[in-house]
Amino acid sequence: MSTNLREAAVDFATGTCDHCGFVADKVDPTDAAVALQSFPARWRSALAINLDDPDPEAVLTGRTSPLDWSALEHAGHVRDVLHALDIRIQRVLREDEPVLPETHVTPPSGANEQGMAVVLAALTLSADQLAETVAGISELAWYRRGRRAGHLVSALDLVREAVHEGSHHLHLASHTMTELRSATTATS
Repeated sequence: MSTNLREAAVDFATGTCDHCGFVADKVDPTDAAVALQSFPARWRSALAINLDDPDPEAVLTGRTSPLDWSALEHAGHVRDVLHALDIRIQRVLREDEPVLPETHVTPPSGANEQGMAVVLAALTLSADQLAETVAGISELAWYRRGRRAGHLVSALDLVREAVHEGSHHLHLASHTMTELRSATTATS
């Protein structure tokens, strides 16, 4: 199972992700806020050091192939994307149809070197800030829109994207760690 992000495209208004099972139109604003608030604990749990691993650090920072990301790189990506989407959502709420940049699909540089504590602290901050933004959005403001890659996206679409990114990359990070543990067990 490749963790290649090109396979993760989802229409955030109505789409389903075949990789992680995310269903966009099942996520309403309340669900989104709950999901965002749950990310720090879910990520801490997923990345918890297993002292039975022969090399716990390698499980967090290792890649299953040169094209795939490490578990910490997935966490760093979520940290960065939640922050970026918070800024984009705030722009949609303040401006009339702002032009928004695409979401990057490259691993964040330095996540492995920063270590789990730094990455998770920043992910927690990004998730908390975005959850606070989401909690302050009025019912009508959910349908305010911006433009991205020539398409209109609503504040709700962007929040759904945030929930998908956090869930999708958590799935991929967990899978990567499982594969690395299996490979280590097979060779020992």
